[in-house]
Amino acid sequence: MSRLGYRKEIDGLRSIAVLPVIFFHLNIDSFIGGYLGVDIFFVISGYLITSIIYLELKDSTFNILNFYERRIRRIVPVLTTVILFTLPFSWYLMVPNEFEEYLLSIFSTILFFSNILFWNQSDYFDNPSEFKPLLHTWSLSIEEQFYLFFPIIFLILYKYFKTQIFKIFIISFFLSYFLAIYSSSNYESANFYLLPTRAWEILSGSISALILIRFANYKEKIFKNKNNLITNFGFILILFSFYFFDSSTKHPGVLTLLPVLGTVLIILSTPNNGIVSRFLSLRFMVYTGLLSYSLYLWHVPLITFIKIYRQSDLLFTDKITVLLLTVFLSIISYNLIEKKFKNKNLFTSKQIYTNFFISVFLLIGISSTLYFTDIFTNNIENRLDDDSRDLYKLALEHTNTDTLLTRYDNNKCKFFSLKLDEEFIERFDNCIESQSEKAVILLGDSHAMNLHNIAYLSTNSNFFVTIANGGSRIKLKDNEYSFKDIFEFIQEYKLSINKVYYHQSGSYLIEDYKGRVDSAEIYKSNKSYLIKNSAINLNLQFLSSLPTETIWIGPFLESRQDFVRQIISGRKEFVIPNSHKSLFDELDYEILSRNNNKVLYVPFDQVYQLKPDEVFVGTCLFYRDGDHLSLCAEDYIGNDTKFFENK
Repeated sequence: MSRLGYRKEIDGLRSIAVLPVIFFHLNIDSFIGGYLGVDIFFVISGYLITSIIYLELKDSTFNILNFYERRIRRIVPVLTTVILFTLPFSWYLMVPNEFEEYLLSIFSTILFFSNILFWNQSDYFDNPSEFKPLLHTWSLSIEEQFYLFFPIIFLILYKYFKTQIFKIFIISFFLSYFLAIYSSSNYESANFYLLPTRAWEILSGSISALILIRFANYKEKIFKNKNNLITNFGFILILFSFYFFDSSTKHPGVLTLLPVLGTVLIILSTPNNGIVSRFLSLRFMVYTGLLSYSLYLWHVPLITFIKIYRQSDLLFTDKITVLLLTVFLSIISYNLIEKKFKNKNLFTSKQIYTNFFISVFLLIGISSTLYFTDIFTNNIENRLDDDSRDLYKLALEHTNTDTLLTRYDNNKCKFFSLKLDEEFIERFDNCIESQSEKAVILLGDSHAMNLHNIAYLSTNSNFFVTIANGGSRIKLKDNEYSFKDIFEFIQEYKLSINKVYYHQSGSYLIEDYKGRVDSAEIYKSNKSYLIKNSAINLNLQFLSSLPTETIWIGPFLESRQDFVRQIISGRKEFVIPNSHKSLFDELDYEILSRNNNKVLYVPFDQVYQLKPDEVFVGTCLFYRDGDHLSLCAEDYIGNDTKFFENK
């Protein structure tokens, strides 16, 4: 097999990739591993592109500009259309901080580095990610980054190392795969979003192409009379992965090899007369595969805007609406945009490149203008009456504070650190030398970052330090505590430490009806929730093991309200539902009932009693967002509380 023609079962395989992704984003229970469809896309893409490049190199017809032109024809026109579609909805539905992030995503998407942007912003499975209409473009960025360099490298390899290409691809595959395995436990977000840990999936498709082109005879001998069996096995691997993977699975990691291998086996063993091959070749499956790019691009913005509008998960009717609109828009964009821009008789190379640069400069111009001016916020202000406008300005002031830059530090021995590193230890050692008192240490997540300023203002201690970071909670990973380095530090310095405080978000100690923590669903009166006793027990177990006096300060009341959005909608009175307070009271009770008395548990009410009807205290909006205190609230509580005095 020296030349590869059109294979309709590959388009059918695309439908197997895109449909589970859509169902996953629609939060359909049976497709908790549907996000793996993107991994299938990577394999298919690597197979198709490598086939094209290799065969053109073999025929001496490969032209790198033609290659990039094909990618532009395929990717940019529909992508530009979808981005422009999202603009008016984002303008109307988003609040300023969401809109700013959205504008950054436009800029990064059209320049194909949105994966890097989203890596720096949040985790793919986090709730805030649900309000990003262009989040799914991270996978396009990975592909385009790969294909920016891949043809150049391939060309060099073909010219100078032609006989070694297969070996080089195999070595590169394993290097990337092992890097992904390592990163899945150590750099989870980077592992998910960045090219080095995704390249092996695309390369698996490239290796498949080389096998079919260069080693077809060997493949036929190995697969002889087994094609149907191999296809079925590959399909089972994919279905198994869709069903058993979930957001807690280390991904990409060791197990990600299952859906990737399943895809490779189907590519290598089809077409044949087996049931899976015939299923993938059905007209519906093939047509869905042809629509797959448009389907992938359209569904996420539709889901996002309905969620922003409702401020909740989709209703059943919403899901049906999203599916129908996605199919409708995809059919239109496929026939009127994708097919036409692929037609060289309709659009010449010069027109394609011209349209590409116009699209890039147009979108960069729009996003930059809106980002660096006050057009958006002025538009909102002009829609408000005087009272609402004043509230809106106050809310913006208190919700736009950079948390990291506003952590108090006296440049001596009252300071904050994101991590336990050499700089922290050096400063801590110097403080041991200069201070006559022992250290007070505060540990925890982003809520402990809030508590740092409160304790800083109220404590009489001159040796008070905080080690806190977003997501830095007590977890058990590979039978080791995530705070292992902190435990070792406290063990080593126990004679210089007076006491240790621990504080974290309460939402990570409560599960919703689907077993998700930090979920908006637990704050809805019609949804069930469950206190996560395993997490409470783990916290108590770790804190009890510390060789110092240890105090767990309970979680503070989270508003889970978007007050800026409420102000824009015309509301002038703001109250946190009493059910939220009852939930946190119940959490306090559960922790106290499980405490073994080796750790002192102190409900946050003993530090300061946050009241549901005190959202604004004077001119201070107490909440920076749905679950963090604002800087002015930290100052207010820090100057009011007596809890940390003489402690």
